[in-house]
Amino acid sequence: MTSLSPRLCLLLLSVLGGCTDPVLVIGTGERAFERLDPDDPVLELVYGPQGGWHVVLAFEARGLASGGLSIVDGTGVIDNQLVATIDSAWVTFTSIDGRQQSWNTFMIFDVPDPGPLHRAWLEIDVQVTDPRGRIAEGQAEAMILDTQRGD
Repeated sequence: MTSLSPRLCLLLLSVLGGCTDPVLVIGTGERAFERLDPDDPVLELVYGPQGGWHVVLAFEARGLASGGLSIVDGTGVIDNQLVATIDSAWVTFTSIDGRQQSWNTFMIFDVPDPGPLHRAWLEIDVQVTDPRGRIAEGQAEAMILDTQRGD
């Protein structure tokens, strides 16, 4: 029986994503991952067809498995109040230029009125668990823009 050298094992593990901690970047996008502008991070408030409100998030990861289903959980906080969640959404990460990307994930608001959300700063915290059980966490902050308000 042959064994691999420790150096070769480390190289294989790093190539397969086993040596580095997974990294997650939160962005937006319905059809592709789009980074949030670091100088003006904005998420558009979407009025859903069933009467609710959400923002669309997208993710870019390193160190997670591409293909298969990953689970996304997340919270959205405004002024220390939990106002939005992603509850165990199933997503697929696609490898694009060596990065794993996923898009069109809804963070749904649980508020009686969308009025106070306009121009509020949303603190987003997301955790993704890939099919191998690896976990990546990411945080972002963005201003919510309600384009239906007209101001």
